[in-house]
Amino acid sequence: MTRVVRAYVRQRVATELKLLGYWGTEGVENDVNFESGHIDREGRTDIAYLWNNDTFGMELVFEFKKLTTRSDSRSRYIHHGVQNFVSGIYSERQPFAVMVGILLASREEAGQGLCLALAHRPTAAAIHACANTDHRFVMAPSTLFPKYATFDTEHLRSASNAPFHGTIRIAHLFLEFPYAKFTYKRKQRAALIESLENDDDV
Repeated sequence: MTRVVRAYVRQRVATELKLLGYWGTEGVENDVNFESGHIDREGRTDIAYLWNNDTFGMELVFEFKKLTTRSDSRSRYIHHGVQNFVSGIYSERQPFAVMVGILLASREEAGQGLCLALAHRPTAAAIHACANTDHRFVMAPSTLFPKYATFDTEHLRSASNAPFHGTIRIAHLFLEFPYAKFTYKRKQRAALIESLENDDDV
């Protein structure tokens, strides 16, 4: 799915908006102990946009996770999505990133459940979330991408993985899965959603 999205963005959106730079998909990121040759940790980014000139460079990583109303879906989104940015496996020393929730439930139900999970203090502590001046961990509306993202979260990172100010800000963007809601029969639609929910690739 991410390869299809990347191709559409690179061939259609980037051309239309005249976005220079490189769009990559499923790139491997790892930390290597060069003395032993051992790979200490490794991850695979879904989509990354890279751009630089003589004075500035950036890498914007998009991580995709399916999102339903189920708690295991939220847990995977947070602990296997957001956490990869917090730990520095993705977007090392970058100030911002994007989490993309692929909605397999209504935007209201799935989004509200995720917001409550991110605001839960033990969860917020586990992902080193930073509260804003209103003492909120979920910051809405998004300031990174206000036209597209629903909210932002900000997270402390270790000095070795952080930009100069010490945190990474993540925009959370939701996409509805484009199955034909009015053409699929109810059983076919339910079977499609079930198969997607059970697919561990996203």
